[in-house]
Amino acid sequence: MLNGIRKFRSAIALVLIAQFVLSLSGCASNSSTNSLAAKNVVLIIGDGMQLEHERAGSNYLFGNYTSGLSFQKFPYKGQSTTWDVSAYNTYATAAGKASWSASGSTAEDTATFETTLGYDPAKGGKLPYPLDMTGDVTYLNSAATDSASAATAMATGYKTDGGNISWKTADPENGRLLTIAEMYRFQKKAAIGVVTTVPFSHATPAAFVSHNKSRNNYKDIAYEIINVVKPEVVIGGGHPSYSTGYMESIDYNILKGTGEYVLAERQTGVDGNTTIAAKATEAVSGGRKLFGLFGNSGGQFDYPVPSNTPGAPSVVRGNIENPTLAEASKAALKVLSRNKNGFFLMVEQGDIDWANHANDFRNMVGGIQDLDETVKSVEAFIDQPGDDIDWNNTLVIVTSDHGNSYMRINTAKQLQKGELPQQDAPDANTLPVGTYTPGFVYPNGEVSYSSPNHTNELTRVYAKGAGTSLISSYEGSWHSGTKIIDNTHLFRSMLGFLGLTDQNKQGSMASMVGRYVTGTYGTAAAEIVAFHQASRTFYVVNGAANRLEILDASSLGTSAIANPLTSSNLSGTQLTFPATATVKVAGVDTAVNIGGGANSIAVHGDLLAVAVGNSIKTEKGVVMFYNIAGANARSPLFVKAVQVGSLPDMVTFTPDGSKLVVANEGEPSDDYLTDPEGSVAIIDVVSGVPADTATIAGFNAFDGQKAALSSAGVKFANPGTSSVSQDLEPEYAAISDDSKTAYVTLQENNAIAVVDLVTKTVTSIKPLGFKDYSLAKNALDVSDRDSSTGSASVKFVTVPGLYGMYQPDTIATYTSGGATYLVTANEGDARAYTGYNEEFRVKDLFPQLNPALLTAYAAAGGDNGLGRLRVTNAIGLDSTGLLYDKLFAYGGRSFSIWDSSGNLMFDSASMLERMTSAIFGSKFNTNSTENKGDSRSDDKGPEPEALAIGQVGSRTYAFIGLERMGGFFIFDITDPKAPEFVEHVINRDLSATFTIDDSGAALHTGSYASAGDLAPEGMKFISASASPTGKALLMIGNETSGTLSVYQINERK
Repeated sequence: MLNGIRKFRSAIALVLIAQFVLSLSGCASNSSTNSLAAKNVVLIIGDGMQLEHERAGSNYLFGNYTSGLSFQKFPYKGQSTTWDVSAYNTYATAAGKASWSASGSTAEDTATFETTLGYDPAKGGKLPYPLDMTGDVTYLNSAATDSASAATAMATGYKTDGGNISWKTADPENGRLLTIAEMYRFQKKAAIGVVTTVPFSHATPAAFVSHNKSRNNYKDIAYEIINVVKPEVVIGGGHPSYSTGYMESIDYNILKGTGEYVLAERQTGVDGNTTIAAKATEAVSGGRKLFGLFGNSGGQFDYPVPSNTPGAPSVVRGNIENPTLAEASKAALKVLSRNKNGFFLMVEQGDIDWANHANDFRNMVGGIQDLDETVKSVEAFIDQPGDDIDWNNTLVIVTSDHGNSYMRINTAKQLQKGELPQQDAPDANTLPVGTYTPGFVYPNGEVSYSSPNHTNELTRVYAKGAGTSLISSYEGSWHSGTKIIDNTHLFRSMLGFLGLTDQNKQGSMASMVGRYVTGTYGTAAAEIVAFHQASRTFYVVNGAANRLEILDASSLGTSAIANPLTSSNLSGTQLTFPATATVKVAGVDTAVNIGGGANSIAVHGDLLAVAVGNSIKTEKGVVMFYNIAGANARSPLFVKAVQVGSLPDMVTFTPDGSKLVVANEGEPSDDYLTDPEGSVAIIDVVSGVPADTATIAGFNAFDGQKAALSSAGVKFANPGTSSVSQDLEPEYAAISDDSKTAYVTLQENNAIAVVDLVTKTVTSIKPLGFKDYSLAKNALDVSDRDSSTGSASVKFVTVPGLYGMYQPDTIATYTSGGATYLVTANEGDARAYTGYNEEFRVKDLFPQLNPALLTAYAAAGGDNGLGRLRVTNAIGLDSTGLLYDKLFAYGGRSFSIWDSSGNLMFDSASMLERMTSAIFGSKFNTNSTENKGDSRSDDKGPEPEALAIGQVGSRTYAFIGLERMGGFFIFDITDPKAPEFVEHVINRDLSATFTIDDSGAALHTGSYASAGDLAPEGMKFISASASPTGKALLMIGNETSGTLSVYQINERK
C-alpha cells in the first residue's frame, strides 16, 4: 500500500511539474511529462457523438443524463472544437474573409488564421448543448468537419481538407503527414494499433495508420495499412467475404499467407468474442501481430440492439459472429502490452455516426452502450494486477470527432431507464424536416433531429490517468474566456505526454535546395552526376551535347527553393569532350574516335574519370581522366585516356581509390551482325595517377557453360550466333567496402557477376531468379487498356504462370552487421533490334500458350488485359519447345536487397507500383515524355532505375528513382531483412499538358519546360561531413527534363 501511495504521489508531482513548465512556456507542444513512466495512450472515439447522444445513452442505461456512463466519471471533462479547413473556408467565404492560409496546414500559430472563423463561441456557445443553450442552429449546421480530417487533426496536429487521410491541405504530391502512432513507434519502438466497428480502412482508423488524399480510396488505404505501415494490431470490419469495397482480394490473400499476422476472421456460427480472444492469445504466444477482419454486408459490425423495456435496459449483440468493441479492444491491449516500451491504441465506435446519419435513435443508443462497455474494459485492463500498466503511466482519452444530426432531447417527455421513443420509418405522408427526409421519425416528440449530417457543435473530451493536465493547459488558448480546446490540442497533449518530437515540423526528409536546367529536353542532357568535395563542385554528364556541366555548389543554401518546377539556381561552366582521344595500345599511342558520347562519371580525391563510347558503338571506348585539384576543378585538366571495352556504360572508383572499375556493356549493332564481348575493365590508380592501360576481366571462361547457366536462370537472348561472353552485358558496378570485390549487374541476363579485384577476374555469375506474379504480394498492373471499355485503368492482378525477371540496372553495396549487402533497382530491359527482337506482347504469343496459361490469360483480361503485357520469347517454352508454360516479363518493378552470395533478403514486391497508384490514382505509371496515366503498365511499369545509398544520423537509407513516373522513394534499410518505407518525393506537375520528343528532333509541345524533373537516371548521395552545406545531399540527374535536382536529406528524429 505504501508503494502505491508513493507511486501516486510521484505521478502527481510529475503532473504539477508539467503544468509549471507549460505555464512558463505557454506552449504545450514543447512540453511533456518527460517521464520514463509515461508510455501508454488509449484514444477512444465515439464517432459522430455529441453530448446529447451521451445523455440519451446514459439515461437509457442508467436512468440519468450526467453520470451513468463510465467516461462521464473521468476526472477531466472538457470540450473541443472540431472544424477542418473545408469548414473554415465555408465560414470565411460567408464572412468575406480570406481562406485558410496557415503554412503547411499546421494549426499551431494562431497568428496565421482566425480561430473564430472555424468556431465562434458567440454563435455556437461556450459549452456543448445543453450546458450552453445559446448556440444558433443555423450556424452549427452550416458547415462541419469530415471524419477523415477530424481524425487527421487528432492524429497529426494538422488541419486539413475534408476527406484527407493524414495528408496536407490542397493535396500536394508530397503531403504525407506522420501520425502520433508512427512517431511513437519510430522514436521509442512502441507498439501501435487501431480497433473499430466499421471497416478498418474507413476514415477514422485510416487516419492513424495510413495516408491518402481521399478517404474514399479504401483499397489503397487497406494496402498501405497491411503492407507498409503494418501496425501491431488492426481489428475492424471490411471482410471481403461480406463486403467487397474496402480491400482488394489480393491483400486479403497476403494477410492469409503472411507469417507476420495472426488473422482472426468472422466465421459462420462462431462467437466473434471467442475468435478474437483465441487469436490474440495465439499472437502473443507466437510473437506475432494481430489482424481481425469482421463485418457485415455494409462493412461494419452489426449494430448492438437495445430493447424497449422500461425499467430494465437490455442491449444484445447484432450478430454474435462479430466481436463486441470491448472484447476487440481487450484483445488489442493483450497483444500491444507485450511491448515494454509502451503502446498507442485508437479505438473507434463508428456505429454511432452511421446511426446518426439516419437519425436512428435506437442504434445510436446501442452504439453508446458498446462504447461504454469498451471504456469499462479498458479501465479493467489497466487496473488488473501483475503487470507494469497502471494509471501512473497510462493516459486514456474519450472524445468524439464531431457532432451529427443536431439531435435534441425533449426533457418535457423524459424517457425512463430502458425506454426508447416511438421510432417509425417515414412513409409517404411524412413531411421532410427542413431540406431532407429523415431516416426515422418520432411522432411522440421525445427526441428531434435537424440534420442527417455532421454538425459544428462542440464535442466533449474526457480523460483519465497521467498527463490530463496537458489537455487542460490548452483550455481557452484559442478562445479566451472559455475552457474550449481544439482537436489538434489532443495530438499536442499526447505528443507531450509520450515525450515525442513532432516529426511533421521537420518537414519532408528531402527538401530541394538546388536545381540546374540545361534547357535541352528528351535527349539525355542530364544523366550521371558526381561531386568534388574540396572545390564544392557538382558535375553532370550531358550526353546530348557530349559535354560535362560543371556547377558551383559553394553557394548552395539549406532552405527549400521557391518554384522547384522551374527554378535554376545553380550555374557554372562546361567541358566539351574531344572527338578523338589518344590511348596506349600495345605500348603505341593510338588515336580513337570517341564521338559515341559520355556515359558515366566518377570522382575520387582530385581525379575525375569519364566513360566515353566509341563513334562506332561496337568498338572499344575509353575512359578520360582529368585532374580537378584547385582551380582545375572548374576547368578540368586532361591527364590521359585509357582504352577499355565496348560501350563503357558505367565507371566507379574503389573506396580506397586504388582502382577504377568500368562496366563495358558491349551491346550489338542494330543489325546484330556484330556483337562485341561484354567485360569489366580495371584500371589501377597509384598516388592519384591512373595506369596507361586497363586489365580486362572478361567472360570467356564461361563460354562453355551456357547450358548450366541457362538452367540456373541466366537469360540468353540472341539470334543464336552469340557466345556467352558476347551475350553478357555488364550494366553497373558496385564495390565492397574493402575494395576487393566488384558486383556487376548483367541486366539483360538477369544476373550479377562477381569480380575479384585482387586477381582481376570474374569469379562467378549469380542468377537472380524470378519473381512469381501469381503471389498476392507481387500483384501488378499488366495493361494500359484494362478498363471495361479498353481504355486505361488501375487494375492490379495476380497471374499464375507469369514471372518477372529482376533485371537490375543500378546496384549499390552497404555493410550491416559486418556483412556486405547488395541493393538493386530492378528496372528491366529487352533486346529489341532490327536484327533480333525478343520482345512481344502476350497476345502475340497466344497461339503458343499452354492450357493453363490460356486460362490465366482469360482471367487476367484477355487481349486488353494480360495480352498487352510485354514479355520475352527467349525463355518459357515447355520441354516440347512448342508451347509456353511460363511467361517472363521485364523488370521486377521493385528494389531488392541481396546478400553477397546473391540470395534474396528483401524485395519491395508490388510496393512501388501500388504506392504510386495510391498517391496518384489514374496518373500512375505515366511516361516521362507526357502525362498519360497507366501508359507504362504494359511495359515495365514505373521502372525503378536510379539508386543511391547513404547514412543519415545512425540510419542507412536507400533512395530509389522511378525513370518513367519520376520522383523517388526513400526506404530505411538499416535492417536489410526488414526495410521500412519512409516517403515518396516527386517534383513533377502531373496536371501539365505537354509532350517531349525524345527522337532528337526537339518537336516538343505544351508546358514541358514547367513540368518539373522527368526521368531520374543517376543519383549521388553526399554525406553531411562532405557536403558544402554541412547537411546530407542527394544529387539527381533527370534525363528527359535535362535537369539536375539537389535535395537536402534531413535526419529523422
